[in-house]
Amino acid sequence: MYRKSAKGWIKHFDFIILDAVALQLALLLAYYVRHWDLLEPESHFYNLNMYEVPIYRQSAVLLLLIDLALAALSRPYTNILRRTKWGEFWAMTRHASYTMLLFALALYVQKNPLETYYSRWVYLLTYLFFIVIGFGLRSFQKRHLHQRMSLSGSRSLLIVATESLVESAVRTVKCNNFAFTRILGACVVDRDLTGQEISGVKILAGGGDVFDYVLREWVDEVLLVFPKDYELNETGRWYVKKFADMGVVVHQTLMDGMELPGREQLFEHFCGYSVLTTSMKTVSGASVVIKRLLDIIGGLIGCLFALLFTCIFGPIIYLSSPGPIFFSQVRVGKGGKKFRIYKFRSMVLGAEKARSELLDQNRFDDGMMFKMEEDPRVIGSRILPDGTYRKGVGNFLRDHSIDEFPQFFNVLKGDMSLVGTRPPTVDEWEKYQLHHRARLSIKPGITGMWQVSGRSNITDFEEVVRLDTEYINNWTLGLDFRILLRTVRIVLSREGSM
Repeated sequence: MYRKSAKGWIKHFDFIILDAVALQLALLLAYYVRHWDLLEPESHFYNLNMYEVPIYRQSAVLLLLIDLALAALSRPYTNILRRTKWGEFWAMTRHASYTMLLFALALYVQKNPLETYYSRWVYLLTYLFFIVIGFGLRSFQKRHLHQRMSLSGSRSLLIVATESLVESAVRTVKCNNFAFTRILGACVVDRDLTGQEISGVKILAGGGDVFDYVLREWVDEVLLVFPKDYELNETGRWYVKKFADMGVVVHQTLMDGMELPGREQLFEHFCGYSVLTTSMKTVSGASVVIKRLLDIIGGLIGCLFALLFTCIFGPIIYLSSPGPIFFSQVRVGKGGKKFRIYKFRSMVLGAEKARSELLDQNRFDDGMMFKMEEDPRVIGSRILPDGTYRKGVGNFLRDHSIDEFPQFFNVLKGDMSLVGTRPPTVDEWEKYQLHHRARLSIKPGITGMWQVSGRSNITDFEEVVRLDTEYINNWTLGLDFRILLRTVRIVLSREGSM
C-alpha cells in the first residue's frame, strides 16, 4: 500500500508549530524589552504576565491565527529543506513581513479602545525578534532533519537503473532524499556489476536477480531510472508490472507512462525526479494518520489487558510448563522488514524444534504455513490412552486469543497494526513466490480479512493470499472497523483462536 503525499500543512506540521512558538516568544520578548521600566509595583502598567493585559492577550491570539492562515494559504514551507541559509533567512523575513502587515491591518480595523496601551516599539521588536527566533528554530529543525536523511529512514528504497544512468541516479537520489528513505543500494539491469560501488552505494544485483533480491530483502519502494528507449518498449513496462504485482511501490521516471489495470497511479516528484508512482492502493495522509492513531489507542488498551492477563495467567503458564511466560519469534513485516513478535507462551519449551516431526500433520499441504489440529506441543495438552486429545491451559489461551495480547506492544511500537495481514515466519517467507510478496505491502495485523473469513476452514495458502490482497486493494477505515467488530464477535462466541 502506498500513502499518497500529505497536504502541505500535514507534511510541514513541525515547522508550523515552530513558527507559532517563535511568534509567541517574539511577542513576549518585545513586551518585556519595551515595558521593562514600567514593570514596577507602583506602575499602573505593572503586570509580569503579558497574557493578563487585554490588548496583548488579544494580539497573541490574533498573531497566532494570522500565522496559521498564512501557513495554510501561502505555502511558506515549500522546498524548505532545499533552501540555503540566506534563502531561509529571506523566506523567514518574507513570512514575518506578511504576518505583521496583516496584524497591523487587523489592529487598525478593530479600533480597540485599549490600543493606547499598545506600543509601536512592541510591534517593531516583535517583527525583528520573530525573524531571528524563527530563523534559528527553522535552521535547527532543518539540521536535525538532514541528519535523519543521512541515517536509516523508516522506508527502504532500491534504485534500479541501466549502467549508463545508475551513477547519475544515485547522486540525484542522495542529494534529494527529502522523503527520508533508507537507500539500500542499486541494481543494474543491463550488466552484472554486483558487489561494486558507485558513488558510495553498493550494486546489489543484476537484471536477472533483482526480483529475487526484492523478494528476500526489506524493500518498500523501487525507483526505476531507464533511458527513453526502455520507457517506450516492453522492457520498462515489464519491470513496472512485475514490481507492482509483488506489492512494491514503483516510482517510474516520467518519460512515457503506462496504465496498469487494478493498480492505482500518481504523478509526483520523488528524490529529484518527476515520476509516475504505481501501487496496489493509494490512501490519503489523513487516513494514514487516523489509522495510526487508532492503533495507538487500541495498543494502549490492549497492553492494559495484557498486563492483567500476565498477572492472571503468568503463574499458571509457569507452573504448567516452567520457563519464560512470554514467547518471542522473528517475523517478517511490511516490505520484508523483520521484527520480533511477542505472545504469551502457549506451547512447551522446544516446540519449534519439534515442529519438523509434525510436518506430516500440517493442514497446509503446500507447507507455506503451519497449522494442525490436536497439537501435542500445547501446554497442558496430552493424548489419552484411547487416542482422545485432552486440551490444557495452552489451548484455553489460544482458543480465546489471550496468547495474542502481548502483540499490542508490537502495535504500539509500529511494527504491527490492529488490522492487517498475518506476519509470516522467516521459514515461511523464504518459500514465497513473487506474487506472494504482495501480502507484505502493508503492516501485519493482529487480526485481518483472513482471520474473520473462516480461518479454521482455509487450508489453501493461495486463498489466504487472495483474501489479503482483497483487503489491501479495498482498504478503508470502515473496513477496518468491520473486521475489528467481527473479530470481537468471533472471540466472544469462542469460534476459534484468532
